[in-house]
Amino acid sequence: MQSAYRAHHSTETAIVVVHNDLIPAIDSGDVCALVLLDLSAAFETVDHQTLLLQVFSRRFGTTDLALNWCA
Repeated sequence: MQSAYRAHHSTETAIVVVHNDLIPAIDSGDVCALVLLDLSAAFETVDHQTLLLQVFSRRFGTTDLALNWCA
């Protein structure tokens, strides 16, 4: 759900949406997983002459679909 740069949307509304999706799923016995990535740190530490995707692949072992998400 896109919350950035939209009127009446913020990180708080994004968290409420995630919470409202997770709680009913957990209550019904579904398995839930939440992965949060802070990519700002990756951009600060990468040598700008090196492609970020190569760093994800080599340093973190990111492959296939997950690597394509970052492309």
